[in-house]
Amino acid sequence: MLRKYGPFNLERFVGDTNTMKVHDLNNEKNECGIDFIDLESIKTFARDRLKTAEDNHFGHCPHCISAESYEKHINYN
Repeated sequence: MLRKYGPFNLERFVGDTNTMKVHDLNNEKNECGIDFIDLESIKTFARDRLKTAEDNHFGHCPHCISAESYEKHINYN
């Protein structure tokens, strides 16, 4: 679920710098624990750029970024 308030600011992909996992807020699951990430550990990626997260050494969250959703995103952008 996209969040309007900071530090999320309606960004789709959100990284947790403690776990180095990136999450897709359009496909968020309870197991992602987004609401439990420390605010200072949140890194957002502008313009829905999953590639930027990967370039910054973030791995995919296994709960919200499946192989199928990843392929759709890559083929769309």
